[in-house]
Amino acid sequence: MRLEHLEAHVNSTEEVLKVYKEQLALNKRTLLDLLDVENELLRAKIAAISGRYISILA
Repeated sequence: MRLEHLEAHVNSTEEVLKVYKEQLALNKRTLLDLLDVENELLRAKIAAISGRYISILA
C-alpha cells in the first residue's frame, strides 16, 4: 500500500509539473515555481525508488 501511495505522488507531481510548464509559457508562473515542482518530483521519485528497494529487501 505504501508503494502505491509513493507512485501516486510521483504521478500527481508529474501532472502538476505539466500544468506549471503550461502556465509558465503564459506568464502565470515563475521559473522558481517550476523549479520547486521539479525538485518535488525528484524527491517523490527518490522516495518511490527507496520504497521499492526496501520492499525487495524486506
